Amino acid sequence: MGNKKLVYIAYPYRAKTRRGIRKNIKKACQYGKLAYAQGYIPLIPHINSSPLFGLMGGDDSKITEYDLYLLSACKCLWLCGSTISKGMETERDFATRAGIPIKYVGMPIPHTKVLPSSTLR
Repeated sequence: MGNKKLVYIAYPYRAKTRRGIRKNIKKACQYGKLAYAQGYIPLIPHINSSPLFGLMGGDDSKITEYDLYLLSACKCLWLCGSTISKGMETERDFATRAGIPIKYVGMPIPHTKVLPSSTLR
């Protein structure tokens, strides 16, 4: 494994249709491939958490708690795409409080402290 770092891939999950959700999962996986190509080990909660959603009774708070636990193990949070969903806001706020570096991928960088990708390796 060498010096590869675990990176959490945040991308919207919810959509109006099941097809939309599948498209979001596919897009999150594409960002995961990008992270892997850059030398990271991507953690994609769409794949880890969504199968458990039914087992947790569809309880958003349980899924959020689970995902934030996974995020706490990561060296970086990637906020991906052009939209920040409610879940991504929660993940961003958690990462900020925990001191986990945030990288914006495919979206304008807001006026917040963001570490350049070169510092994340």
